[in-house]
Amino acid sequence: MNYINRILFFAALSFIFACGNDKKSDVQASVAKPKSSNAVVIATLPTFDCLPLYWAESKGLLTQEGLDVELKMYPSQMDGDTAILRGHVQGVVSDLVRMERIKQKLPHLTYFSSTSLSWQLYTNKTARIKTIQQLSEKMVGMTRFSGTDYWTDRVVKEAKPKNEVFRVQLNDLNVRWKMLQNNEIDAVWLSEPYSTKARLRQCQKVYDTEGKDMMMGVIAFNKKELDKKLNNNGLEQLIKVYNEACDSLNQYTVEHYIGVLEKYYGLTERDIKALPRMHFHHVLKPRQLDIEAARRFLNLK
Repeated sequence: MNYINRILFFAALSFIFACGNDKKSDVQASVAKPKSSNAVVIATLPTFDCLPLYWAESKGLLTQEGLDVELKMYPSQMDGDTAILRGHVQGVVSDLVRMERIKQKLPHLTYFSSTSLSWQLYTNKTARIKTIQQLSEKMVGMTRFSGTDYWTDRVVKEAKPKNEVFRVQLNDLNVRWKMLQNNEIDAVWLSEPYSTKARLRQCQKVYDTEGKDMMMGVIAFNKKELDKKLNNNGLEQLIKVYNEACDSLNQYTVEHYIGVLEKYYGLTERDIKALPRMHFHHVLKPRQLDIEAARRFLNLK
């Protein structure tokens, strides 16, 4: 396939996946209705930045504090965006780039806490790509206007591959991982636990955002809707529960929460044994420098 044909093929592929994910987002959001009309519903993802919330739910920490909070897992960030914009959920776990963009449509959006989210860029095991420079004329799976879009832009500018790096919009995290696993795409951005799955299956990690002094993960709420269901005391209780969940996860080794990992992430015993040691910080507002970085990327004043 020559250079021009590759461009046309990648553009068509990106358009197909973008449209497919948008349609799925509409379907997911339409059925994401809480069991209780008074419940605070939070859109979550099958990624480890949501683990403190899953731990709190599975251990009954939320109900112990009298909190009516429900978690709705979606396969992509875009699904969570649609859900909060349509009022199906009051909270969402995402990243600052997406949320700063959402703020343009939802001015009442407020940040509850930053998270420990990081991404790793993996190439498929047959591609023989070991550096960012080798991504020249290659496909990278990511989500537009998100942290993965930001990091793609950043690493390409730093490494300066000879030719263009093609960004293919793969919003569904499971689809993104399966395409990498099946060698259907050159590289994708993953976070835990998908990163561990990729490592176990001999995919090559070419970049890691961990330790880059950039905290992009965030939990956000539609404050206008949240205030209808949760008073100030309730918010303090939610902070208390979240902090307790982080403390528990930091205290114990992974063997103590195998059940949670199997229930919410569908991990195998092999995957669980290979997971890295994780650390989750208490409720902490996003740093202004990270917010500004996200806004600069989006060209927002």
